[in-house]
Amino acid sequence: AGVTPWLPVHENRQFANVQTQQEDEDSLLSTYKKLLQLRGEQEALQSGTLELLTGPGIDEKLLVYGRMGETNKNLIAINFGKNAVQLQNPGAFDEVLLVVGMDGPQDLQNINIPPHAGIILGKNQL
Repeated sequence: AGVTPWLPVHENRQFANVQTQQEDEDSLLSTYKKLLQLRGEQEALQSGTLELLTGPGIDEKLLVYGRMGETNKNLIAINFGKNAVQLQNPGAFDEVLLVVGMDGPQDLQNINIPPHAGIILGKNQL
């Protein structure tokens, strides 16, 4: 009360704020929380090796990499393009751990990834 901020307060503060993002499961804040929780649960995401996947069957607009740990491995695919692309499951990953900007795929062998969307798949190695 009576305090003036030294930087101007943005005009969208009524809808672009932490409280609003906490209530929205698709917000950036909620996505970060899900990613942090997933990292805590997946050994490969904490300390696994990283392998960039390229070649036939992987569209140039996709960033695809694998994280391999002793107990599990993960596949991360992000579509930076303006069009949907197909990704063939390169390692028989059998579990959808997280999707961002898309619905979970019905077919894990040929995954349709919309523009500006991503997916994290998992596979236990036990």
